[in-house]
Amino acid sequence: MSRIPHPSGATILHENKWHQYKFGTHVLRSVSKLLDKHFPFNEKRALELVAKKTGQTTEEVKESWSRQALLGKNIHEYIENKLAGKPPPTWMLVLKQKQKLKNAAAGKGGVTEAGNSQESEDSSSPKSSTSRSIVDSILHGEEEAYVAVADAAVEQMLKYYHVIAVEQVVASPTWGIAGTVDVVALNKRTGKLFIGDWKTSGSVASNFRFSIFETPCIGCLSHLPNSKFHRYAMQVAVYGEIMRHEHYLDAGFFGRSVKPIDKRVEE
Repeated sequence: MSRIPHPSGATILHENKWHQYKFGTHVLRSVSKLLDKHFPFNEKRALELVAKKTGQTTEEVKESWSRQALLGKNIHEYIENKLAGKPPPTWMLVLKQKQKLKNAAAGKGGVTEAGNSQESEDSSSPKSSTSRSIVDSILHGEEEAYVAVADAAVEQMLKYYHVIAVEQVVASPTWGIAGTVDVVALNKRTGKLFIGDWKTSGSVASNFRFSIFETPCIGCLSHLPNSKFHRYAMQVAVYGEIMRHEHYLDAGFFGRSVKPIDKRVEE
């Protein structure tokens, strides 16, 4: 578990893999879990609707969701490292090697007398199948297209904002909730705070996007539609309220307890 400083002087314990948070002996509910209560997701119904729309089986749709999650994780890590000034994630090495082999095959033509590509012929071997399986477990396959978009997003971010922190854990022991903010930044012109949460969109690969707009949220959020957009917006809003309520922006917390990534940010 990581030990994360809190403005009160206390320490928040964070287990990153399962997104678990503790304040002393008290377990804090993650903001994502809190929102699950108000933004219910009917997986069975969603699978059936998407399968009907795409012509896939429900099992194929579910597998595509898992693959999309891998893409989101990879691009999220890439942006985080880039903003923090860290080396690219290890999966970038696999991507570059894959691109290198692809370019080499294209340069050689890779065509046999039978008219089939050499790559296709070799791919039937056990060694090729194993290598392909390993690559598939690391890469979604569309990272190259998303990296270009991520680079443009980071460029715009650095142009207009001072980056204060990435993957910043924020917690409210009094409310019993906690979460991890993807990026905290300061507008260079206005001095206003920016709280961001990176999301990948399947629209780069497909024109079909699925959201549940037919039903309202539950409880105190019943005035909102149960959609991804409103869920993500509410997630960022809750993070902002935690930071305000727990005085994350007071008394130089960013600068004293947490050193800003951009050194030009004053305490």
